[in-house]
Amino acid sequence: MPIADEEKYQRVRYSIINAGIGATAKVVHDAAKIKSWAGSSCYALAGIATFLGGIDPNLYRLSIYNEVDGSEKLSWSKDVTSLIFAIHNGRFAGGGMVFTPACLMNDGLLDVSFYDSVVQL
Repeated sequence: MPIADEEKYQRVRYSIINAGIGATAKVVHDAAKIKSWAGSSCYALAGIATFLGGIDPNLYRLSIYNEVDGSEKLSWSKDVTSLIFAIHNGRFAGGGMVFTPACLMNDGLLDVSFYDSVVQL
């Protein structure tokens, strides 16, 4: 018996665990090419290759808007130069690496992380 559309949409839920731009996007793109043989370690391997190959930071503007009296008002803004910029709804990303250790999936908040440099070992 087919499931009615209304019931189907009540059963299915979609969510985003994290989203990133800059070096994060390059790492995920490169990791997809080697995931079939590297498994979840593909993210760490692609990350190492990305940063050893050299990558320049990008300028991002973080802005927070609040709705006041029915219209949006800018309440905070900051320009950030960053290699990695990501929004998280969980502690883990990229095959189990911890980017936002205090992030909770059930607190109703999104955590923003950005890194302006990488330490060369």
